[in-house]
Amino acid sequence: MASNNSDFLNLVNASGFLFQLKVEQEISASSASHGKSILAREHRWVDLDSGHEGFIDLIVTAGTKGKIVIECKRVRDAEWVFLILQDAQSTKSARVLWTKRFDENRQGAAWDEFGLDPDSLDAEFCIVRGQGENQQPMLERLSAILLRSVEALANEELGYERSVGRSSLRFYFPVIVTTATLQACRVQSSEIDLMSGELQSANFEEVPFIRFTKSMPSCLTSSHTPFQLSDAARENKRTVFVVNAGYLVPFLSGRWEFSVPAWGDPWPWDFP
Repeated sequence: MASNNSDFLNLVNASGFLFQLKVEQEISASSASHGKSILAREHRWVDLDSGHEGFIDLIVTAGTKGKIVIECKRVRDAEWVFLILQDAQSTKSARVLWTKRFDENRQGAAWDEFGLDPDSLDAEFCIVRGQGENQQPMLERLSAILLRSVEALANEELGYERSVGRSSLRFYFPVIVTTATLQACRVQSSEIDLMSGELQSANFEEVPFIRFTKSMPSCLTSSHTPFQLSDAARENKRTVFVVNAGYLVPFLSGRWEFSVPAWGDPWPWDFP
């Protein structure tokens, strides 16, 4: 029997569900310090356009209008290395999803750029050990599924009864919580050898969380109409927050409030 119990325990420990349960417990136990709470676990989502479906690990409140959509990713003895330009600074910029009911017959949803606390470094490239050159990068695969689930959740909530106007605004923040150590690799482009595509040296720093922002597949678009290729490249970007589990509580303790648009620009939902 002891041998069987050991086999069962190994089976349980091999799954990622224990990590998900611990992340949920950590959020609930620290709720007094960051003001967030669990809304749902294993929430089923369905993409009505593609037919894809799955389960959101955790949905967490972020103020009265926001939801943090969490994907838990346990990995063993892993480091995720993000390439950061040498002179890059922490940023508050993030491209996240919003929805709004304008009136009884009209509603909107779009991915747009906001100034959002907490700030962090922002990366477009992530390198994971053991990842082959012919494979789709792991973080891109995770992020694509997460973004799809976020849009499905937003679409589901647009179908619920809610008031119209500013009070109907909702925001969705995609987050990956992982056991991997997050390393920022500071890169000076001029020091990359053109013939080998390699660096002779680089500076590395461990970071508690990071923005992963790049052009990633999604059904919903930006509220801005691009007029040229550079505009389209910018507006197609989406932000996924990647958080080391050991820093989850400080991450959640950020203000999670938007900065007012600069130069008197309108909010995205105020565009015609």
